[in-house]
Amino acid sequence: MEVSIKSPAKVNLHLEIIGRRNDEYHEIISLFQSITLFDEISVRAASGNRRCEIQGQPDIPLKDNLIYRAVKLFLEESGIDSGFSVNIVKRIPMGAGLGGGSGNAAAVLEAINILCGTKWDTERLGNLGIRLGSDVPFFLKSVAAIVRGRGEEITGLKPRVDYFIIVVNPGININTSKAYSLYDASISENSKKRDVFSLATLEEEYFEKPPSMWRFFNSFYQVISKKHPLLDEIKKDFSSLRADYVGLSGSGSSIFGIFSQQSSAERAEKALKNKYTQVWLVKPLDRKPEAVLKY
Repeated sequence: MEVSIKSPAKVNLHLEIIGRRNDEYHEIISLFQSITLFDEISVRAASGNRRCEIQGQPDIPLKDNLIYRAVKLFLEESGIDSGFSVNIVKRIPMGAGLGGGSGNAAAVLEAINILCGTKWDTERLGNLGIRLGSDVPFFLKSVAAIVRGRGEEITGLKPRVDYFIIVVNPGININTSKAYSLYDASISENSKKRDVFSLATLEEEYFEKPPSMWRFFNSFYQVISKKHPLLDEIKKDFSSLRADYVGLSGSGSSIFGIFSQQSSAERAEKALKNKYTQVWLVKPLDRKPEAVLKY
């Protein structure tokens, strides 16, 4: 048997760092939206006691490979001794703030859950996911959500699909831990902090206002763009193309622009592709991709 599943990317329409927690993680409040940019993953049983083979992914040390860690964690928690082979067609760039690795881990957990017949619900899978990475529970539970805490508090939203998104990745790989360190170093006790967006305010902003009036922001942008000025240039390009909203996804390095009209988005896509090599015109995802079991 084999399970095939699409693993989507996401953008952070809003990402606010509230502060550092006692457990050394950071408290955030963020608005996640999955998009129609996918990696394709297939998982099947393989010979070998708790063996995990991965094909199609760039070489990553096993301790950093979220697919490998997801397989191992599931087998440890379930007590199952099977081995698995994972094949991935990779389209989402790594270190780009698009959640590719976290989405892959979530997809693999779902696939193994089906293959093993364990029938664990999303809550239980999410409890495993948070041990792999802060974004993993989101990909298990929703396509649009307000995410709080370190990523474990998820309030699902009915996704808006009345806009188009262009994602530009400049090919800069940004380590999330390093980005948090840069952010922490930029904050002093006397520095003025922005007001924290409440859950209700985020919902109102998202549902009631057109993207051109969104007040969302990303706490990483100032420190990341200072280190990588190209991000400012991409943002200016989006503004000149009259994007309704421009943001940084995750800790970077992808910049995205939102357009209310398809024709404007297509013109912008053409212009941006003349300058940048990694440009995608996508839509907000309206439902989670379904896993397909093949015999």
